[in-house]
Amino acid sequence: MKLTKLIIIAAASAVAHAQQATTTTSAISENDAYLDVSGVYNEFSGNVDAEGFRVNGGFAFGNGLSLDGRFENAYLDLTGFGPGGPGEPAAATEVKFNELRALVHYTHQVNDGAALIGGLGYGKLGFNYGGSELISTEGLLADIGVQIKSDRVSAALTYTHLFAFHTASFAFGGGEQLQDEDLGFLEGSLGYQVNDNVSAILSVQTQVLGDTEIEKELSVALGLRYNF
Repeated sequence: MKLTKLIIIAAASAVAHAQQATTTTSAISENDAYLDVSGVYNEFSGNVDAEGFRVNGGFAFGNGLSLDGRFENAYLDLTGFGPGGPGEPAAATEVKFNELRALVHYTHQVNDGAALIGGLGYGKLGFNYGGSELISTEGLLADIGVQIKSDRVSAALTYTHLFAFHTASFAFGGGEQLQDEDLGFLEGSLGYQVNDNVSAILSVQTQVLGDTEIEKELSVALGLRYNF
C-alpha cells in the first residue's frame, strides 16, 4: 500500500532527524498529564470523506505506567449519495464516524530521547445515523510503538491492533451479527513544543489490516496539546 509506505518513510525520517539533533531532553515527557484537541479529516473507501474532531488525553501513574484515551467524532460528507440525486444530501440526519480508545501503557526509556511503548485496553469504532448505530466493532485493543524527542521536536510511530470481540450492524432496525474482523492501524505523528506546556501535533493514520466493506484509508489530524 503506497500510503502506508509514505507514512513509514515520513515517520522514519522524522525519527532520524530527531536522533541527529545535538540537544536532547531527559525524558519523553516531563509532565504527568496531557490533553490535546485536533481537527480531523478522514477518507474512507468508496470516496467518502468525513471531518470532525479528535480528543486525546492521559496521565501517568509512575514507574512507566500511564492511562491514555481517545475520542474521535467526524461527520461524513454523503453529498450525491441520496435519493435526490447528485448534489443532494443522503438524508436530513447526518451520518458520523466515532472511535473510542482507552489503554494502559508501559513506557520503557531506551535513552535520554527515545522510548518504546506498549499498551492494552478497550476499543470501539463505527458509524452512527441519527443517534443510532449503523455498524460497530469493539474488542481488545493493543498497540506498540516508538517515541523520539529531541529539543523541541518529537516523533512517534505506532501500530494499533483491535482484536474484534463483537461486530454488529443495525442498519435494518435490528442487531445483525456480522463476522468478527480484526482491524489494524498504523499511525505516525510529529510534534513541535511551542512552550513549556503547549505543543503542536500532526498525525497521519491509515488502516493496514482488516478486510472490511468500509476502510479508513487516510486520517489526518492537526491540533494542540497542553501538558499539565
